[in-house]
Amino acid sequence: MKRFSLIATVALLLSAAAPASAQCVMCSTGAHAAGTKTEKSLLRGVLVLLVPPVSMMAGLVGLAFFYKRDH
Repeated sequence: MKRFSLIATVALLLSAAAPASAQCVMCSTGAHAAGTKTEKSLLRGVLVLLVPPVSMMAGLVGLAFFYKRDH
């Protein structure tokens, strides 16, 4: 049951995530002015750059839970 609640929580967080957008007004204006194709490319670039730190953090949290359970 605990595993199901973890999976449900992760699914809820992933489905409720807001779309990535520019954080400052200048970046947002520049992205919108560049066109739809460029805006989509910037969005994909931001998401690709998020993958390594998120996966490393998830791995470290997983290791912490694994070693906590063993000891």
